[in-house]
Amino acid sequence: MTIQPDLYHPRMLESLLRYALTIDIEEQRVAAQAGLKAPRFQLIGLKELVAIDAEWSRQGVARPFHALAIYRDIVERGGRYPVPSVEPVAHTPLPAPRYLYVGPDWDEDARWGYTGLRDPLLEAQATDWGETGCVGATTTLRDGTPVLSLDSADFYDIDEEGASLLLTFEVDRLIETYHDDPGYRTTAGYHYYAASGLLTLAKGQARAVDTILRRTAYKERHGLTGDYDLHALLGRTISAGEHRVRTGLSESYSTLAIA
Repeated sequence: MTIQPDLYHPRMLESLLRYALTIDIEEQRVAAQAGLKAPRFQLIGLKELVAIDAEWSRQGVARPFHALAIYRDIVERGGRYPVPSVEPVAHTPLPAPRYLYVGPDWDEDARWGYTGLRDPLLEAQATDWGETGCVGATTTLRDGTPVLSLDSADFYDIDEEGASLLLTFEVDRLIETYHDDPGYRTTAGYHYYAASGLLTLAKGQARAVDTILRRTAYKERHGLTGDYDLHALLGRTISAGEHRVRTGLSESYSTLAIA
């Protein structure tokens, strides 16, 4: 697995969401004081918030429903996070990629159905108990991989009405049940959104989603999700030269972005 800088660190992503939601709240206040019928802009709407939360869960950025916890802190409990003044940062060359050995059995949870785009409980409800809810049983990808049978359309989308109902009635329960309980996997948030019908996948994306969820499950088992220890991670890696010597390969199959 290639280890190299790519996306923002989870702490930075949290900060950016806090700044954006604070800006939205302040704009609502200013618009009300000015007698405007509506705010002049909104950076993070309901669909964007749920999409961010789902993506954080899918990629292992944070605990499930962490974006909703930030939303509750700011919108419902009065937390404010103004954009700070920062000094310009000098250009820094990117370090060379390094490589983390994962082994042939890296997807070890697959045999129990607890990795990828699957949910054993939903499958049991659909096949054994005759209950499908918002999601049917499973479907099979071209390579034979079983995944949840989810709705798809031309574009990825979030059900805005469903998002509104969730933020009105479900936020406290979801945070208490999933976010605050370390027994739940990081990807539980994404599975919840998918199973409840809030997510609509773009056509042909089930394979990619399944792969990302499997990778995130591996990362979580090895302490590489959320605010992981970067120095400890780098201490477990080898250089590109060592990688070529050991494997005879010039490329790896998966990338773990770090920042």
